[in-house]
Amino acid sequence: MTPKNTKRLAAYSATAAATAVSTQGTANAASIIHDIPDITVGQNESVWFNLVNGDTLVDPTFQPTNPLPALDGRMRLIGQSSTYVNPYLFGPANVRVTATAAVTDSSAALLGLGESIGIGNNFVMGALAGYSDFANLGDDPAWGDNTRGFVGISFEIGGATHYGWADITRFPNPSEATLHAFGYESVAGETAFAGGAPIPEPNSLILLAAGAAGLGSWRRRKSA
Repeated sequence: MTPKNTKRLAAYSATAAATAVSTQGTANAASIIHDIPDITVGQNESVWFNLVNGDTLVDPTFQPTNPLPALDGRMRLIGQSSTYVNPYLFGPANVRVTATAAVTDSSAALLGLGESIGIGNNFVMGALAGYSDFANLGDDPAWGDNTRGFVGISFEIGGATHYGWADITRFPNPSEATLHAFGYESVAGETAFAGGAPIPEPNSLILLAAGAAGLGSWRRRKSA
């Protein structure tokens, strides 16, 4: 992710944390962002995180089965293990992550800041007997070393589908990953945006800049 996009993410996080309300979708839609202190996991380490309430729990060991009961929105980011050579995500059966047609059903596609996450996306999750469903951060070539980006997430709250995201950096061997933030759309079926808000189109940015310049000119004339 470029420094420009990183700054945009920080701005979106601050705005969403203050208001917890987004303007896209219905008037009642709320984009919930959990802007946590960075948590890095290494080989066989993991961090549990809950998209709904923002809880995190660092587990210094990797357990092949979930030691915590499944809850709506709960997932786990795991560093490289003896089985997988890349960080990966585990989730309960009702969780899926974004993928592309070019990768396998166990791969998490890399999303950019502001990309939409919703009914139009392709959501998949691999499955292993005796394990929760999983998605690997390495099968998609876009997840290169030291790459920061977003994973889109589809999950259920009380049987209703919600969309969210996780902001993650994938590091080179020994394969590590950092969880920076995560969030979701509180209204079932509403489109979420990676990082909490869509990136304005270039024309919209030009209009905003022109409006700001006009407002400044009006204020100067008024004060004169």
